[in-house]
Amino acid sequence: MLAPNEQLKIILKGVHQCVDEYHSQKEVEKAMAYYDAAFSKKAVPDNIPSLLADIDTDTVNYVIPQLIKLESVKSRSEFIRLVRQGGVRINGEKINEHDLNRILVNSDVIKIGKKKFLRAVIKIFPEVLKN
Repeated sequence: MLAPNEQLKIILKGVHQCVDEYHSQKEVEKAMAYYDAAFSKKAVPDNIPSLLADIDTDTVNYVIPQLIKLESVKSRSEFIRLVRQGGVRINGEKINEHDLNRILVNSDVIKIGKKKFLRAVIKIFPEVLKN
């Protein structure tokens, strides 16, 4: 018997024939590569959305509203629940409630649950550089 992820790959290959009407072969291969990287190899996929944060609001706590806007989480309470349950990682490390004041660094990878990845991008304003 095949493992579940192998079964899914077989199903996806069969489904791609139907999908060809609506999507290109390149898009199907890209989706399969994303799946393979994120779930089979447990690596960070190449093309993940960016999460912009200002230099003065670059803690995990401050970016929660942006996570809601990006539909990565439905609410602040859902994010906190995921943190408590160990479902949020930054650069592969589980975070807890004490890490909500952790400062994000440029290119930090935030993983929410099993499927959602975001890369932190910290905006530095010219006014900050002058001081």
